[in-house]
Amino acid sequence: MAQPLPLWPHLQVVLRRFIASERCALLLDYDGTLPPLVTDPATAYLSPAMRQIVTALVHHPRYPVAMAHPLRRSRYYR
Repeated sequence: MAQPLPLWPHLQVVLRRFIASERCALLLDYDGTLPPLVTDPATAYLSPAMRQIVTALVHHPRYPVAMAHPLRRSRYYR
């Protein structure tokens, strides 16, 4: 199995791995990664565009998705 890489500095390598792999798990940090970083995590919400991307990934059979966030899952979406 290939070693995990930080996404942005290794984006091209990571994308090639996604395409070549039968399945890839996506582990995403919420506050400051998917929505912009804010002082109060309770005010961090996904933009409509990011929500659409994450929703598509969650429903894709090749990409199991997990998100880390200090708040309850119900707070991810308004």
